[in-house]
Amino acid sequence: MATPTKRSKKTAKKPPAKSPALADLQRAHRQILGKLETILEECSAPSRVPFCIFVSTLAHPEVGVIKPIPVTIEPEADGSFVASFVDAGISSGGDSVREATWSLGQMLASSFQTLRELNDGQLGPKMRRVKAVLLEFLCPSPNPTPSTRPKN
Repeated sequence: MATPTKRSKKTAKKPPAKSPALADLQRAHRQILGKLETILEECSAPSRVPFCIFVSTLAHPEVGVIKPIPVTIEPEADGSFVASFVDAGISSGGDSVREATWSLGQMLASSFQTLRELNDGQLGPKMRRVKAVLLEFLCPSPNPTPSTRPKN
């Protein structure tokens, strides 16, 4: 069995003195890395920028879509979403884009059905405008199908 050998202690050497140019370069490098980390954090965070989608079905058994509905999706700070059909002034929210869009579709269908049954003389100017917009985009469904709520 071999006996342990003693290791000699090396004398600590001083690091070479940094030149002012090297120190400036290292400082600039740290600043760039800090900015890059900030950019990466911002890029990986959920976007809070509104965007537009076009809805071609309401998934409602009694209401069909004549032409695609422009829907604005607005992400909220709490992670939820608001879906809006701006032309009709109707909005709804949900925990996901799909849920907010589904909820908006149900509100559009309900509003369409209610307003369609009323005479224009029973409506004020704003509701007549909403009715006209809804009639431009929606129609009674020729083939009723069951409505199902989306899963997140």
